[in-house]
Amino acid sequence: VCFPVTITQAKKMSIQLDYENQGQCVVRVKATEIQQVLLNLIYNAFEAFQETVKGQSWVTVSCTSEPGWVVCKVEDNGPGIAGMDHADVFKFLKKLNAI
Repeated sequence: VCFPVTITQAKKMSIQLDYENQGQCVVRVKATEIQQVLLNLIYNAFEAFQETVKGQSWVTVSCTSEPGWVVCKVEDNGPGIAGMDHADVFKFLKKLNAI
């Protein structure tokens, strides 16, 4: 999975954006739906960097294949989610701000 728009935006914001694919990752999903999930996570990281992080910012998107599973991760060195908001992370349309 690679999103050219996010690469361009990352460069403009001086964010290092890396994509790592380890092995063949095949799943039966609507491509647009999984892309939307990953893009939302990436853009959330970008937004948190704008609000709080100065200096070396990075986001890594990785997909790995494990027996019976495909694991997709979006990792960054942003401020994270405030402890009081952890219970709300997966609530539909809930917007959380960075710490």
